[in-house]
Amino acid sequence: MSFDGKKLIAEFQTPLPESMLLEYDFFDLYPNDGGGGFVMRQELPASSDRAITDLILYHDGLGNYGTLPKIDYHKFDSWSTIERASWINRVYFIPSLARIARLDRNSDLAKLIVATLLELHRNSAPPKTAAAAQFLDVETIRRRNEEYNQGKGGNKSISYQWYDFQPSSRLIYIIQALGFLRQMDCLTDVEADELAQMVFTHAQVIYWQEMTAPYRWGNHQALRALAMIYGGCFCHDRDFLTLGIKRMNEHILADFAQDGLLLEASPTYHCLETWIARDACYLAEKYGFELDKQAVERFEKAASTTRLLCRPDNRLTVLNDGCNLNCLPFIATLPAVKTEAVKEHDWLENNRIAIWRTEKWYLLMDMSHFTGQFSHYHAGKNALNIWYQDAPFIVDSGCCDYDAPEFKAYFKNGEAHASLLVDGMGDGKVQGAYDWLHFASLTSTPWQDNCISGRLTSTVPSWAGVVWERTLNTKNDHLEITDIITADKAHQYEFIYPLHPDVRAIFAENQIRLVNGSAELLMAFDSNHLLTIGLRPALWCDGTDILPTRAIRVMLNNDNIKLKCSITHL
Repeated sequence: MSFDGKKLIAEFQTPLPESMLLEYDFFDLYPNDGGGGFVMRQELPASSDRAITDLILYHDGLGNYGTLPKIDYHKFDSWSTIERASWINRVYFIPSLARIARLDRNSDLAKLIVATLLELHRNSAPPKTAAAAQFLDVETIRRRNEEYNQGKGGNKSISYQWYDFQPSSRLIYIIQALGFLRQMDCLTDVEADELAQMVFTHAQVIYWQEMTAPYRWGNHQALRALAMIYGGCFCHDRDFLTLGIKRMNEHILADFAQDGLLLEASPTYHCLETWIARDACYLAEKYGFELDKQAVERFEKAASTTRLLCRPDNRLTVLNDGCNLNCLPFIATLPAVKTEAVKEHDWLENNRIAIWRTEKWYLLMDMSHFTGQFSHYHAGKNALNIWYQDAPFIVDSGCCDYDAPEFKAYFKNGEAHASLLVDGMGDGKVQGAYDWLHFASLTSTPWQDNCISGRLTSTVPSWAGVVWERTLNTKNDHLEITDIITADKAHQYEFIYPLHPDVRAIFAENQIRLVNGSAELLMAFDSNHLLTIGLRPALWCDGTDILPTRAIRVMLNNDNIKLKCSITHL
């Protein structure tokens, strides 16, 4: 099939206006998936497109993979480094380079980007038939679930180029890059035709695989749906567009709850799937096709909910897998949020996340559900994030690079969250990277008279017969936490309160003064049984580096426990 590449590139309408694409850094508008975000920050420790470009051009920033235009896309093809293999195969570096080339009118850089894409196209042969593409899809998913998610296969090699997220990400970023470059006269007719063929080939492989694939909940297939919509609009292919629209409707309605939050209860992945839905809705407006009306309404609800997930520093609260994305530029791409006043108490009913926000306080309580065997779930529910005067005090320990050993050894577990350990065990247990063997079940009450509570049980063996209820009371500009545990026998209970690395803790009997800059809080504990208060070592990762910190530990030993913690400002 032949294409008039220059015509297709010139006519494609990007979902976001060009003025916005040129004003903001690309990945503020198109936030990475969590794994890709961590690798981006480690391979190219910068957040701006210009800094990323400078690192690549002048400081060998892609040295782990080669030198442009020739990149080794297979160097990290093993399960232990699969995030790096994914990152390079999704060409995450391309849009940043293309945006800077356009801003600077740098024709040499533009030609280098074109050469890089052509080199990839000429040396990465796709499956040649629909049957071959479908076999690759099914077999790789089987291997991923067994060898990676469940940790049963060791460090085997795996080609990650034409499966899952990779071709869909490449297709979208290639088209976005061509949008930046199309006014720069950097493409010959032959090169433009070849790049148009590259887009078509990617869309065709995805279409072949999705023709027979079942609906698969989550962002991976949602991005594939968007890629088919991009490919259908770019190549004027009705088959790609029709299947993409069908799948997109399924994902928007099934992946987002009625409260607007992604059902994976990860703010990072909420933003990822929100921009997937956003681009589909905006392309529908520009190209005159229709998405399901209910799907569009659900996307608008997701857009409105995004603002609730922002911390006082305008970055995302980190829950489950993910990292602290920059909220404000991303929110600027979404439909205007309704002008209703920000509530002091917000409650995401379907996901069971409670938020208390005042001029001085920010609190988030995570009572979210188990999100699936191979999902981005973390143990440690009924957990708290507490900020005061824009300073973090008690925090979720966050998340690190998914390839790092600490990812499954620490950050996914109960001790990394402001939660509870029973006989040293948190409320969930994972094997491999994602195979959850045990997890918590929660019920909750919404905000009533400034109070909210979550009741938790767990299938972890040491939790058998244990019921833990945590209640928050936010009256009178301070916070009271009441923990009640009932059990059929005595256990050792350890309440964990991870501290931000900047927090100093000063102990005095059953009180702790917490200091972060000019902000100070006082925690005071009271119980119906003897308690021991101290500190334990902890880790924290909110961006790139894993940093040492400490966590307050409150230990009690009995069958039925009542612990009160009052947090007041000084």
